[in-house]
Amino acid sequence: MASILIDQFTGRTLLGSALVIVATTVCIYFFLGRSKAKKDTANRATKNSNEEGKKLKGKLPVESFEKSETEVGTGSQSVAPLSVNQAQMNQKYHRTFKLIKKDQISHNVQLFRFELPQEECLDLPIGRHLKVSTTIDQKQVSRSYTPISLPTARGYFELLIKVYEKGQMSRFMHSLKVGDTAQVLCPVGSFTYVPNEWKHIAMLAGGSGITPMLQVIRAITANPEDHTRVTLIYSNHTEEDILLKDVLDNLAESFPQQVRIVYTVSEPSPQWKGLTGRITASTIQETIGKADKVLICGPVGFNKAMIENLEGLGYSEEMIYKF
Repeated sequence: MASILIDQFTGRTLLGSALVIVATTVCIYFFLGRSKAKKDTANRATKNSNEEGKKLKGKLPVESFEKSETEVGTGSQSVAPLSVNQAQMNQKYHRTFKLIKKDQISHNVQLFRFELPQEECLDLPIGRHLKVSTTIDQKQVSRSYTPISLPTARGYFELLIKVYEKGQMSRFMHSLKVGDTAQVLCPVGSFTYVPNEWKHIAMLAGGSGITPMLQVIRAITANPEDHTRVTLIYSNHTEEDILLKDVLDNLAESFPQQVRIVYTVSEPSPQWKGLTGRITASTIQETIGKADKVLICGPVGFNKAMIENLEGLGYSEEMIYKF
């Protein structure tokens, strides 16, 4: 009897030991498997991250950039290559672009098309612009321009430039011939448009100051998720001075719930049916009502007058942005 009990006890002990060994082996394989899976996952993540980094770097032609600068004519500092968005938003670069086409739009306005290398996009953040610089009489001269071409246009960007009698930079630009190059700093500016940040944006533009307004309007109407409304008052001397009128009218007709454009000229013809005279506080009040944000762009005197009008209507400094 004792022998039988010992045999049974020994059998149970051996069986228990075997189960413990099996369980231990399973646990070891399980944890080793998890460790290997984690390692494989980490390796794949690193590989994907590196591949994505290469893609971003490929979109940013670092070799065509020179040195990072805070402003034209200031000291420069070399920086490591950044991603596309970081480069656009935080860094400024000097680049040289070749003029590949030049069209006469009116007696004092020309359209310039500059070449981008390798079919790349300028991809300028909406609300930002670029600065063209040159040396005239041993002095550096620069002026900011907003491209009128779409940010997604590949292989080129376009500038619409009006020549001013006393404008050194505009006269230099108009002297350029196809094949000549221009030194450009981009991006420039502190305003970046964010969809749906404001319900109603008012725009006050004079002359060639229409270009940054067109850039923002195009961005709004190209985004079906953006419900921002825009009211633009565009001031010029005569009807012939109105730039991009066909483009603006087409946007207003295509998006009547979002875009309203009002023209005013100070020297109207007998056939003119729009507003006349300069933009006053009354013009703003009657045409726009109240807006959440007001964007201004035009000659120096125009900008100063518009700010005075808006302040008189109760707009705070934070509600006004001058390009």
